[in-house]
Amino acid sequence: MVAGLTLAASGAFSHDFYVNVIRTHLLHGHVSEREQVLVARITAALVGILSIWLAARVGATANAAALVAGVAFVIASAANLPAILFTLFWKRFNTWGAVASLVGGSLVTIWLVAIGPGWTVPANPNPAFPLQNVGIVSIPIGFLLAIAGTYLGELVRADRLADQKFHEIDVRAQTGLGAEPVPVG
Repeated sequence: MVAGLTLAASGAFSHDFYVNVIRTHLLHGHVSEREQVLVARITAALVGILSIWLAARVGATANAAALVAGVAFVIASAANLPAILFTLFWKRFNTWGAVASLVGGSLVTIWLVAIGPGWTVPANPNPAFPLQNVGIVSIPIGFLLAIAGTYLGELVRADRLADQKFHEIDVRAQTGLGAEPVPVG
């Protein structure tokens, strides 16, 4: 299971982030397969080092797997849930709101976990954030960030297609029409 997660993380980072964001959009360059594999290997090594460091920091007395899985679910709830729900049910929702939810919800969750009681052994007697489950705070913040990002995006008129695409997404979500593959030939 750990090997699969490491491969998924390194593959997603090297292809989705490094190739599509850093090299293509920011540096406007071409990426060879060899370079992409190198970035995936470096990412896998960094994920391994981070995992070892987190396991050593948490200690053998804590259930590190349950802690990391719980944090992953809270990040998904604080970051992805607002973006998914607002995409399906709010006509004004736009790209700025989605980015604010995804980035902000993830960062707030990680920050609250870092300053909370869950990551230190022995447990910090006076953590800056006292709750073990940070979702009760970070999930509403993710929704608020999505709303604020949407209104900010409207102010700068950054996403004019959101209003036009809502009807298409709504029909596709309710019926599945438009999601079928296009026949080749």
